[in-house]
Amino acid sequence: MSYLRGIKSLISRTVSVSCPHCSRSTQQSSAKLRKDSVLVCPCCGTLFKISECNHI
Repeated sequence: MSYLRGIKSLISRTVSVSCPHCSRSTQQSSAKLRKDSVLVCPCCGTLFKISECNHI
């Protein structure tokens, strides 16, 4: 049972992501990041993908 609980926690985690345009940090689900979905900055409205950003 603990194995399944561990997998669920990986799926439902939130990650802090910074907008490449305005640098505002927002919380996004890790599932969206793994799918490489297009994200929208709630502050400036910039559309971006994590794979296209320069990050460490």
